[in-house]
Amino acid sequence: MRLPLRCVFKVDMHYKDIFSFNHLLNSYNRARRDNREKHSVCRFDFFLENNLLKLKYELQFNSYYPFPYTCFIVTDPKKRNIAAPHFRDRVVQHALVSAIEPLFDKSFIKDAYACRSKKGTHYGARRMKKFLTSARCIYGKNTPLYILQCDIKKFFPFVSWDILLTLIKKKIICKKTLSLIETILTKHRVANKTGSINSFPPEIVSTTERKGLPIGNLTSQLFANVYLNPLDHFVKEKNPDGGSWKKSERAKKQGGYTLRDHNFLFRSLQASNTKDEAKVTAGNAKVNYAGYHQYGKGDMKRKFMWISKGIRENITKILGKFFIGN
Repeated sequence: MRLPLRCVFKVDMHYKDIFSFNHLLNSYNRARRDNREKHSVCRFDFFLENNLLKLKYELQFNSYYPFPYTCFIVTDPKKRNIAAPHFRDRVVQHALVSAIEPLFDKSFIKDAYACRSKKGTHYGARRMKKFLTSARCIYGKNTPLYILQCDIKKFFPFVSWDILLTLIKKKIICKKTLSLIETILTKHRVANKTGSINSFPPEIVSTTERKGLPIGNLTSQLFANVYLNPLDHFVKEKNPDGGSWKKSERAKKQGGYTLRDHNFLFRSLQASNTKDEAKVTAGNAKVNYAGYHQYGKGDMKRKFMWISKGIRENITKILGKFFIGN
């Protein structure tokens, strides 16, 4: 009996592949990329074999527990609360993500660009340009076009752990893999400058409400795509043209239906959009997307990014060293 193509399969993963020594070694090489001179990386590297064997033992016998996070605030380009995991935990996250990411990536829509292989901002900007030029060719140059733009309000702090685990269990049935995912997702501690261990700030993670994803985690990027995947399919199926409409009446009706009237975000994902109504802009005018200004004619111009005073000073010092030769 042949199964339908749209049937969803649960994957029974080989958990031993995640904690194998060679896999952890490859995950270590990925985790230390561009960070080799950091103190935590050097300490881990000095006893590399012992640290990897210890991680292997903890993962194999389900005794792994994340070390405390380091919290700090980034204000450029806007204020964000960052929770950076310990380097050994980043190795574990690389090992986990490299094993489960291909399973979820197949279910994502083509136009989901964040933190995916062979995707990114440049690919998204080119796709946006293609949508604009295609709509212009189909509907004509003089026909007004409208584009739906929306944003999730404080997305990472309001991600529900229970909803996310429900979505993950639709793809993975390996109990040990699910236990590791739940440990990374729900076990959070933070270390102060004095060395004392405290609970996470509520603006990042709320253990009582079982919500929140630390932005510094590698797994948070994958979990964010998994969490919003149902919404991506919902919007894509309702409007396969990619977010553009020919008539303003349909644009307002469809935009309002997508993010306000159907209560999809509130009931299914427990999230909210940044405004009461979806933002519908004219496709003939300038559209800000993926760091570029997109125009109705298909032209792209790089969006101006304000550089803070500290970054300007660092750039000046670096350029000075190049010219001086020291």
